[in-house]
Formats: sequence, structure tokens, C-alpha cells
Amino acid sequence: MSPDIDAVKAYLLDLQERICAGLEALESANAQDFDVVIMDVIMPEMNGFNACRRLSRNPKTAHVPVIMMTALGNRDDALIAIRAGAKDYCLKPVDENLMLEKISKVLSPPG
Repeated sequence: MSPDIDAVKAYLLDLQERICAGLEALESANAQDFDVVIMDVIMPEMNGFNACRRLSRNPKTAHVPVIMMTALGNRDDALIAIRAGAKDYCLKPVDENLMLEKISKVLSPPG
């Protein structure tokens, strides 16, 4: 399944309006069905690594791919994100085309 590119672009342009705290992200993921979660590493209340770990361990949300993003340039952060359950990782500022490619990749069936 390829994402609706226009919808994804609109979402990416509107990301600042959708930023929420770690616990709020978990509550939202439990209350709604998402195709993909794009999560920052640095969030209030709970960092993105811990929130991702909780999403990946929750049977209701474990199937939802998570793409982590951060302004931190530490290579270890990518490994921590993957170990927490993220399917991909990118640095901010987020390149729109790269993010679209990552979203397509995590939404595509394996094979």
C-alpha cells in the first residue's frame, strides 16, 4: 500500500501542530488506529524511546510501525530507537522526500 502523498505532505507540513507529550501519544495510540507513528525522541513526560518501547510491547499497538526522529546527531540514538521497536529513524530537520520514502517503506508489505 503506498501512502497518499498529498496527505502525507500536508501532515508533515502540519507536524508542529500535532506535537504532543509522550503519555498523550500513548493514550492517542490506544484510542485510535494509526497506520504509522512518527515520533520525536525528545518529548515532555516520557522520551520517545520509552514511548516507542511501550507501543511495541502493547498488543493493541505493536503492529503499528514507528519512525523516530530527532535533532540529536548521536549514532547510538538510532540503535536505541531500533532496539525500542522503531522501524526507522531520521534526523531533523526532516527532509520531506526522505520521510515519504521511509513511510512508504514501513507501509509496504514485506518481500
